[in-house]
Amino acid sequence: MKNLKFLIFASLLIFAGACAELETENLNNPATESVLGNSQDWEGIIASQYQRIWHGTQYFNSGLSFAMGTSADAITSSWGNFAMRDLSSEPRIAINNSETYNYIAVLEYPYYRFFSVIGGVNDVLKLMNENPDITITDANGDNIKDKLVATGKFMQGYAYGYLALGFDKAQFIDETMDPSEARDLPFDDYATLMGKAIGKIEEAISVASSSPDFSVGYWNGLNVPKADFIALMRTFQARFLAYNARNDAENQQTNWGQVLSFAEEGIQADFAPVGDGGSWWDAYKYYGGEAGWTRIDYRVISAMAENTPSRFPTDNSHPLPEPTAIDNRLTTDMQYLEAIPFRSDRGLYHYSHYDYTRYDYHYPGATGPMPFILKAENDLLIAEALVRTGGDKARAASLINNTRVERGGLEALTGGESNGDMINAILHERYVELMMTGAGVPFFDRRRSPDDDGSFAPYSGLQAGTFRQLPIPARELNVLGEATYTFGGN
Repeated sequence: MKNLKFLIFASLLIFAGACAELETENLNNPATESVLGNSQDWEGIIASQYQRIWHGTQYFNSGLSFAMGTSADAITSSWGNFAMRDLSSEPRIAINNSETYNYIAVLEYPYYRFFSVIGGVNDVLKLMNENPDITITDANGDNIKDKLVATGKFMQGYAYGYLALGFDKAQFIDETMDPSEARDLPFDDYATLMGKAIGKIEEAISVASSSPDFSVGYWNGLNVPKADFIALMRTFQARFLAYNARNDAENQQTNWGQVLSFAEEGIQADFAPVGDGGSWWDAYKYYGGEAGWTRIDYRVISAMAENTPSRFPTDNSHPLPEPTAIDNRLTTDMQYLEAIPFRSDRGLYHYSHYDYTRYDYHYPGATGPMPFILKAENDLLIAEALVRTGGDKARAASLINNTRVERGGLEALTGGESNGDMINAILHERYVELMMTGAGVPFFDRRRSPDDDGSFAPYSGLQAGTFRQLPIPARELNVLGEATYTFGGN
């Protein structure tokens, strides 16, 4: 792992204290006094946060990608990198929340990255609040003030949404508050924080809806028209609300009617920024699809093939039964490899013969589309909300069938199935079709499902002792004078 350095962000000097970032990347916050003094530079500040937050979820040090992927038994690996081995060990152990832990970046990187985004956006929005009559133009001379407000508030909601999904709590500060008082702010729990995140996105949608037409070109390779941008924000609201539950009981209390309302106005096409081999790339797909780094967990494979165990035999008995594929994606999206690169002394439960190949084009050049939210994800959110609210199950079935039948070759659902069977069909599509898209998705699904009873059933929840959320990094707690704590372990 590369050495870390710590940078103080101007707008979060007291709030965050320090920021752990990679040595190879220039992470100096552009929101310095000299840059902020020129309103024509404000769009560049907002735009830069879009790449910054991308790394907060799709980078290799992000606890929302590899650490959660292996802990959710979606992918598997015995390597220590990114805390994969530690956090997917059996029996599960607690997260090592220590400043000296080799892989503490899995906590620090996303936490400080999200707050650096919030800080950069807050600086610009605060100045616009203080200068309500200012006109901000782009290279074509068009007034883009409303666009910057909408895209900035979306970034606030985006960052706070992922803080709520990933961490148990966080402090909330926006452009209306005094940064010098941030250190003394109370912590909001994840439910309260998520409400504020969704509210920020709602503010962004309101501004965008009433503004002159614009497009957003802040994601590499994309130029998103205003209507599509609003639809994307609705999908973010739907997924944030649906994924925030920490267990099955909380999942039952989720406002699924609101999830349905959001998703109904969501995306109608895959959302996939394009890798450029440099600042825009997806480590989750790059390393996740490289056969020497990770494999697909048998808990997923067992749902796709008959005669296949839900975990690799702990006695290393071979050969495994010849799999009878019931899902075409076992061969279209994956491949069987006889050799397994992992160390047996670290636990045979890490073993898998299956490599994920769907996004192989991203390795080794780190180029091409990087699907982050598939249209299928929005469809499945609608389907799940319909089932959970007693809605039109025939329509839910048709949405599930879009990938279940067309890509998986599985028998079509009719809507006459039990709610439990339909939820399992939805989870099947989520674990298989959404594999290696948005970081953390399989983890969020596992933790909101009924807990696994030790049978490693394909659609049950997290293994006993698995952390359900990340603690605030020890470094931050020490700055704030708070006691260090952690989650997970038996």
